[in-house]
Amino acid sequence: MVVEELETQEFGMQYEVISSDGHVDLAYLPPDLFIENTSARLVDQMPRVVDKGEGPEWWANGMYLAVSGRRAKALLTPENEARIDRIAETGFYEDAARGRPRPTDPDLRIGDQNRDGVDAEVIYGLTFIGGRLMAGYNFPGGSRVTEPNPDLMVELFRIYNDWMAHFCSKAPLRFAGLACLPNNDPETAAAELRRAALMGLRGAELDVHGAGIPVYYEEWDPLWEAAQECDMPISFHLLNWGPREPKPTDVAKYNRIWWTMDMVLSPLFGAEFLTSILLSGACERFPGFKFVLGECGAAWVPFMLDRLEHECTGFPGLEASPVDYWRRQGHTTYQDEDLVADLIHKIGEENVLWGSDYPHPDSVWPDSRATIERNLGRVKDPKIRRKIVCENAGRLYGFI
Repeated sequence: MVVEELETQEFGMQYEVISSDGHVDLAYLPPDLFIENTSARLVDQMPRVVDKGEGPEWWANGMYLAVSGRRAKALLTPENEARIDRIAETGFYEDAARGRPRPTDPDLRIGDQNRDGVDAEVIYGLTFIGGRLMAGYNFPGGSRVTEPNPDLMVELFRIYNDWMAHFCSKAPLRFAGLACLPNNDPETAAAELRRAALMGLRGAELDVHGAGIPVYYEEWDPLWEAAQECDMPISFHLLNWGPREPKPTDVAKYNRIWWTMDMVLSPLFGAEFLTSILLSGACERFPGFKFVLGECGAAWVPFMLDRLEHECTGFPGLEASPVDYWRRQGHTTYQDEDLVADLIHKIGEENVLWGSDYPHPDSVWPDSRATIERNLGRVKDPKIRRKIVCENAGRLYGFI
């Protein structure tokens, strides 16, 4: 079924499940997207697909960025083998290998939503890749490959945001795309956010961890002001910078421990994002500004709010309590977390968004409905369950 027919049939559709965290990864984008849409000045530095002897891969400026979607199953590791096998059962990787990447084909992506029992989806993009290209580092903690180039990140995100707006326009009832914002200059980020809003994107993501200045600086006010003006929530998505890595000579012995530590600890990067934005006073100065902790989980939030309450009595620039700002303006997403059912009254029933993390190897796709039931089955009030899996994301991103 083509998208146009689907949209005609589903106009006025009733939503039951909306995923607040899906992705379009570099691997699945058109291989010539960036080199065909940039200036001659930057074309040689833009990401492209090349084969250096091990099959097609994305490279830019001497940096390996990702496998090509045709080799997506190369992501297989002992740690995520079970999930990849489950995803492979659907033919996902076979389609990618044949040059039919589902995440970037509107019809095929909707088919995967339907397979998962999901009615609509918020889509994150290339923030991590852009940050690496700007910094000129091959990997976090790695050696510098090129000199920092902020213009490269700005151009990369402009091209990607244009592509994402066009992609989402094919099925606006099913897709809410997020713009990627440059994190080196608040004014530039604000300008790109306004441009994204005019194109129909419904929010944006910002790499806080690698930002040129800390997100708690008042210099970021132009972006928060633009977000309030455009009614565009800003997401701070975890980026897996990770714990300390083992020595190169010890990788074989300790890599499984390191990888598991990374998976366990990565949501807690959200604690930095949460405390930074609440202490910055941005929520006081811009009460219409909304923020989201992308894929950061939820069960840890009450602890951090409690810590903030203990430390923030009479804190300069805060007229209300951190909890009040959180309840009014903050959100966090999770994908598989049993503790949400027990702590929802402390996290805030209107502050939690469920997401599948499609199409990542550690996602819960295509088993989202079963995961939701396992996590939230003991939440007796159906209105609360509906808020978590549908209404909160629906209202924040304009589906309902």
